[in-house]
Amino acid sequence: MQAQPLPSLSELRRRYLYDPASGIISRRVTGGWRQIRQISNAGYIRFNHSGRSLLAHRVAWKLYHGVDPGPILDHIDRNRLNNKICNLREVSALESTLNRAVLVDYGGGKGWFFDPGRSQFRVRTFVNGKLIFLGSFATEEEACAAYFAGTKVALVLAGAEAEEI
Repeated sequence: MQAQPLPSLSELRRRYLYDPASGIISRRVTGGWRQIRQISNAGYIRFNHSGRSLLAHRVAWKLYHGVDPGPILDHIDRNRLNNKICNLREVSALESTLNRAVLVDYGGGKGWFFDPGRSQFRVRTFVNGKLIFLGSFATEEEACAAYFAGTKVALVLAGAEAEEI
């Protein structure tokens, strides 16, 4: 998915002020500046500009670097509200996938679950739409470690194969 180009740098600089140390973007208002604080349903800071909704982290990148960011701009610490320039980086889809947060629930975690019939934690992952079984483990800690190690290897191999084709 290709991101739409942002407004021109001169237009953004005329209307917005970005502090790279704090990650705060402020909008020019009569008599000064007002911090942008609107949070989208997805958890990102978002605001309207000339009838168009913009993501604050993408605008911050352009205000700091002077160019539009690539298609995927990652928050290194996974905090979607932290728009400090040191927390933003352009990444590939593979790198973004490797930086995703783990969602833990009562059935185990993302990629592993407890199998009462075997009294073990079973681990699996999906890569390029294919289910890959990574093994069974006695403890949840072992299952978690196997999930992350196995998924990282599988994604890297899938990326390498795609580049070779």
